[in-house]
Amino acid sequence: MEHASGINNEIEIDLVLMLRFLIKRCWFIAIGAILGATAVFVITTFILTPRYQSSAVIYMLGGTTSITSWADVQIGGALAEDFLFMVQSRPVLDGAVEIVGEQGLNVTRGQARNMLEVNSVGTRMIRITVTSADPTVAYMVADAVTTAAVVRIGQITLSDPPTVVEMAEMPLSPMTGRINMVLGIFAGILLFASILIVRFIFNDHIKTEDDVKKFLNQNTLVVIPLEGK
Repeated sequence: MEHASGINNEIEIDLVLMLRFLIKRCWFIAIGAILGATAVFVITTFILTPRYQSSAVIYMLGGTTSITSWADVQIGGALAEDFLFMVQSRPVLDGAVEIVGEQGLNVTRGQARNMLEVNSVGTRMIRITVTSADPTVAYMVADAVTTAAVVRIGQITLSDPPTVVEMAEMPLSPMTGRINMVLGIFAGILLFASILIVRFIFNDHIKTEDDVKKFLNQNTLVVIPLEGK
């Protein structure tokens, strides 16, 4: 129930009646869902540039390094933050740029940093993800950063290099738009349902005997049936 400021009038919302109102006009909401999905499809297909991702995962312990030998330097998950910084450090990026340069790809350190995303997986694993409009660039940079990071971390920790759990792969398709499509459908449904709800709330047309009592505070004396063909 909503009250207008300074006025004693009340807006009573019959939720059951409103639900019936929405159900009868479900076709209108369905149109909203279709339009939302269509808008997302058009934007992602014809307006936005397709993006490709290639990822690799490294395990911070080497093949011959035991967990107990790291117990004195690892306190909780604090060491993972150090590794995340190492992967994104200038020496690693420069090493990756040098590797892809030998393969015929010219990428600057800044470009590599902008494409790179590094996240911790658990406490000892790191996921290296590279996003680019070119799938080949995404794969080559991800693989090069992984290689450079493994070497650099081994040099800094004075231990075995980390183990590569998942190698970077060539992305065969752009980043999926399934989530965006679902969001488009949901947004279309929400928008069109909101339009109907606003119409329902502010519709003060008198249609039934109850409306006469509700809006005019009068009793119904005569009812004239209207038959439409």
